This record gives sequence, structure tokens and C-alpha cells, in this order.
Amino acid sequence: MTGSAAGVERVRSLSEEARTALGAIASVVSTLSPEGQVGVLVWAPKPGSRYDRALAAVRRVAADFDPMRVRFDANVNPFVGNVHLAGLTTFGGFEDAARYTVGEFAIAIATSALGLRWTLSIPLRGAAGVVGSFTLHFTDVPDEARRAAAESYARRVESELASGPTAA
Repeated sequence: MTGSAAGVERVRSLSEEARTALGAIASVVSTLSPEGQVGVLVWAPKPGSRYDRALAAVRRVAADFDPMRVRFDANVNPFVGNVHLAGLTTFGGFEDAARYTVGEFAIAIATSALGLRWTLSIPLRGAAGVVGSFTLHFTDVPDEARRAAAESYARRVESELASGPTAA
């Protein structure tokens, strides 16, 4: 699943809308390749100086770090595997979700500078099964109403990916 510029922008818009409506710090739409690689299609952090400072801090350690170029195996950790391989909506600690997907320094900066504590990740399905995920990172535990709304946003993202030139 790659995407046309217009299709990716529609997905980015939905992702940003969900982040704002649900009070998340960041939202991510990722893809799952047939080879089992997870890649970022949309990275939508809450804009502002806190994010800019956190990204600058990460880049002091890894100058070429770009959240849009992050790639990892779907079995990199149990959290990611539950979502991408088992197809389960998964909620847990941000550090557990991010473990081995990026460097430990990036995780430490995200928790300290942005306050990321909790992650909700929902599998996105296509004709052949799981094709990616819709993920939200929070500072607080989202209640059942926010989790249900996140599922609704995930289905909208899924529909958008399936309906247009973003589907591979």
C-alpha cells in the first residue's frame, strides 16, 4: 500500500482529525508489506514547539532521523505483532509499543518531552487480511468512548485506503 498524493492527504486529514478529536499527541497510519515490514504512511503529531524541540533532540543523536522513514518487522515486539500479525486491537504502554521500532533515545525523548505514555493501535484490514494499522499515542488512558471513536476513525481510514489509489 503506497499511495497517490491526494489519497495520502485524505488519510492524513482523517488522522489529524482523529488526533485532535480524541486528545492524542500523535496519530500514525502504517502499512504492512507482504514481506512483513511495517512502514509509516502518515505521521501526524500535535504541531508545536514541544514536538519541534523533541525532534531536534532526537536529531542531535541521529541526524538523519525521519519518522516517515521508520521501518521495522511486524514481529519486532509483542505489541506490534498483536496488531499486524494477529490482527488484534491493542492498548498498552507507549514504551512497550515502541520498543525496538526506533532507538531507545527516541523513545526516552518522546516520553519525557511529549509525555507519551499510552498507545492504542487498531489493525487496518484489506482483502488479504491486515494491511496496516491506525495508531494513537496519548498522555492519559483513553476512556471507552475515545477508544470506540478511535475504532470508528480506523474504519474510515481503512475505507479510504480501500477506495482509492492508495491501495496497492
